[in-house]
Amino acid sequence: MPTKVNGTDNSVSAPAIVGTDTTTGIYFPTTAQVAFSISGSQVGLITSTGLSNVATINVTTLNASSLVNTVTANVTTLNATSLVNTATANVTTLNSTTLISAATVNVTTLNATTLVNTATANVTTLNATTIVNPSITNFTETPVSIGNSGTTQTLSLANGTFQSVTLNGNCTFTMPTATNGKSFILIVTQDATGGRTATFTSVKWPAGSAPTITTTASTGRDILAFFADGTNWYGAVAQAFA
Repeated sequence: MPTKVNGTDNSVSAPAIVGTDTTTGIYFPTTAQVAFSISGSQVGLITSTGLSNVATINVTTLNASSLVNTVTANVTTLNATSLVNTATANVTTLNSTTLISAATVNVTTLNATTLVNTATANVTTLNATTIVNPSITNFTETPVSIGNSGTTQTLSLANGTFQSVTLNGNCTFTMPTATNGKSFILIVTQDATGGRTATFTSVKWPAGSAPTITTTASTGRDILAFFADGTNWYGAVAQAFA
């Protein structure tokens, strides 16, 4: 496609540099600014501080190749409006280097549709500063069964924050590392024999008294919640669910 300079024309409706479509091209709004126009409408602006005012439609096909080596400062103003409808496949390789310092407010509405299949390794270092107060809707979590307890069981947060176990013996549970802010829920159910006991190491219980697990065969079910403060695990229990 031929490229031409439109003489003295230099506006959003008559860009200075165009192809065959004289309303689509590049123009220069003011000193140290470069802008892009499509059909007479601005769809992007580059200033000394980076890229801004990018129209939603124009980032739907941004992919890893497009963003490799993008200067961090230039993505700090990408916001929810800019990223709406971004194709899932095109953000799967965005990583912590690319998104570091992204303004908190700009990721509050990123949702499951946007981040589905995002590689785990690429978001594991997104931190509290980056994702303060995210808005999450329609989130569900299915409990992960860790099977029969046996007589000893080491609990692991690698199994998720919602776990279930069936007592088939008097079991001593070893808690995971009490990392500050970690929490999880454990559903404990008796097997067909019933009468099993459960003991949890290194847990502080209300009034200093550990609960006695419901012992009814098959239907005895207790829900235990645990929270860590960096030193200790604290536990609470709701019991005798049929």
